[in-house]
Amino acid sequence: MVLTPMKTIPQPAVFRASMTQLFLLSLIGGISYCSNRDFTGSILLGGLIQIIPQLWFSREAFKYVGASQTQRIVSTMYRGEVGKVILTSSGFVTVFVLYSNVNIVALMATFISMILVHLLLVARLIK
Repeated sequence: MVLTPMKTIPQPAVFRASMTQLFLLSLIGGISYCSNRDFTGSILLGGLIQIIPQLWFSREAFKYVGASQTQRIVSTMYRGEVGKVILTSSGFVTVFVLYSNVNIVALMATFISMILVHLLLVARLIK
């Protein structure tokens, strides 16, 4: 009887989705840079406020895999979610305090758009 090594569970698609989000955000920022720098800054910051905390959560949530790691998985998911909320709120506070020319509509529209893009990309990559 030949024993084969156990296959590891592959990393989830959320990391690829985040890299795709960064590419799309860079592309949109580059296109909008020609029109207005404050608008572009607001777009880039809105996207980063969503992407950075999502990356933090993904790293924490998928640090451990397997049934024997259940307790660690649950605790890192809680830690990841708390960190995501703190990073997101800190991002908004920092932008509103330090960036006086923020375009709130562009900031929020990009933030919400990046959430939707992330959900669509992950759903597509999982299939």
